Amino acid sequence: MSPRRTAPPPAETLPPAPRPAEPRDGLLRKYQELFAKHAALVQRLELRTDEHVSSYRLSTWALETSASALALLRGSVVLLANRRWHELSRDSFWRRVRQDKLSGEGLCTLRQVAEAASLTLRGMDSQGPLVERYQEHGGERTLEVRTERVAMHRKPGTHHAVLVLAHDITEQVRSEQELERARETLHEQEHLRALGEMASGVAHDLNNTLNAMRLRLELTQRDATFTPSQRAHLDAMSRIVNDASTRIHRLQDFARQRVEPDSEQVQLADVVQEAVEIAHSEMEHRAAHSSLSLRLVVEVPSLPLVHGSATDLRYVFINLLLNARDAMPHGGTIRVRGGVQQDKVVITVEDEGTGIPAEHLRSIFRPFFTTKGRQGTGLGLSMAYGVMARAGGTIHAANRPGGGAVFTLCFPLLEQSALAALPAPAAPPPVTQPALTGRVLVVDDDPSNLEVTLLAIQSQGPSAEGVRSGQEALERLRQGQRYSLVLCDIGLRGMDGWQVASKARALDRKLPIYLMTGSTLDFDPKDRRLRSIKGVLLKPLGLTRLREMLAQTAPPMPSKAQARKRAARPGGKPKR
Repeated sequence: MSPRRTAPPPAETLPPAPRPAEPRDGLLRKYQELFAKHAALVQRLELRTDEHVSSYRLSTWALETSASALALLRGSVVLLANRRWHELSRDSFWRRVRQDKLSGEGLCTLRQVAEAASLTLRGMDSQGPLVERYQEHGGERTLEVRTERVAMHRKPGTHHAVLVLAHDITEQVRSEQELERARETLHEQEHLRALGEMASGVAHDLNNTLNAMRLRLELTQRDATFTPSQRAHLDAMSRIVNDASTRIHRLQDFARQRVEPDSEQVQLADVVQEAVEIAHSEMEHRAAHSSLSLRLVVEVPSLPLVHGSATDLRYVFINLLLNARDAMPHGGTIRVRGGVQQDKVVITVEDEGTGIPAEHLRSIFRPFFTTKGRQGTGLGLSMAYGVMARAGGTIHAANRPGGGAVFTLCFPLLEQSALAALPAPAAPPPVTQPALTGRVLVVDDDPSNLEVTLLAIQSQGPSAEGVRSGQEALERLRQGQRYSLVLCDIGLRGMDGWQVASKARALDRKLPIYLMTGSTLDFDPKDRRLRSIKGVLLKPLGLTRLREMLAQTAPPMPSKAQARKRAARPGGKPKR
């Protein structure tokens, strides 16, 4: 038997022999080198693309304007710049403008401006441009600096390239400032218009009160006998009423921005003396009430005549004196001096008070500017400025070296031809005014004014009747009652004076009608309503103006000879 063969055991599966390491590592390095070269090429391509884009934008901006300074920066390195950039960077220093005000930061060159803008732009989240304004140190030139990124995506740790455009906008800034001033002027005019509307109603009531006071004062002065001291007090009261009336009318004129030159010639020494007399009593009262020592020293000799309104200038000096009193909370001395300097008459008003803050010196004459809080209106000095402008002069405020404020008023001297044209003062000849006749209807809804107007008219001779509404006046005319004159207030309640005049004219076309008003005479000469009246009287009335109006409409009382001649006519009996 043959021997049995045994199968050999299966051979074990062995792992393949490892490949050599050097060829694999070398291939990986080659891939890495190729990748690095590719990344470098891409980065260089990006940089080149950024420069091309920057150059394109730079060229585009350069085409837009030839006056702009252009530059391309990366970090603090200026890559490209035009000639204008180098010109502005060479010898000019700039300061940032924030909200139309210069920043308190230090001065810097245009390159430093660009570097700071680049840093600011880097810290911003938004991708938009950064626009800032800079003003030249010591000049008015203003630049608008626009900084913008070139590449929006950049690796961390690298700087963005930025384009900087510095454009001269000096003319634009001037236009913006002029536009802002125009807006402020329009706003101020609107404010003044509203003030004028409000003042019109208030002035009507105040002038009604002043009208009653003035007529009663003049009637008292005419019909009674007084001692010299009492007569002086009455004269002072009359001046105060006149000044108060003028202030109200000037306030209305000021609100309407009407400036008319003054042609009156005045003696400033007399004006100052009258202002001192009026203000002195208030100053004495303040000194006694507050236990203060207030002195008033006046050194104003007789001076050459100047143009101006005596009433307005008296108000200016009263206002300056009272302001000086208020500026001395601990007392002191107020000095008023006058003299001639070269071709001007100069008056100064000085005080020893707290003075005027330097930042307020340029604003103190602006309308509604006041440092007194709720106690001041801000109109006193602005109205004084307007009075001086109408007189052809100037008013200036400053601080005294020793403390306190000084106001200087300068008036131009009158020319010799104007002085020669002044008439020589002469005492008016005594005139015996004949008594007047007639029947007058007065229409006024203010009881005090109605009563005193009737008394004033009756003192001149005519008889007078009064009603307090337009309806009552028209009812009397419809009943056939005859009048030689109708005197009607414009500001009546319900039916105003213009309506009364129009309807009264329809009832009697020959009836003379005068209107009265406490507001300024601000009517268009072509206004058709003026055809129905003889004229408009401005309150407060005076006896002289009232008599002139009555004399134009009411016939004078006939003399004895005229009465005898009229009685001798047929149908009449001669008077024995």
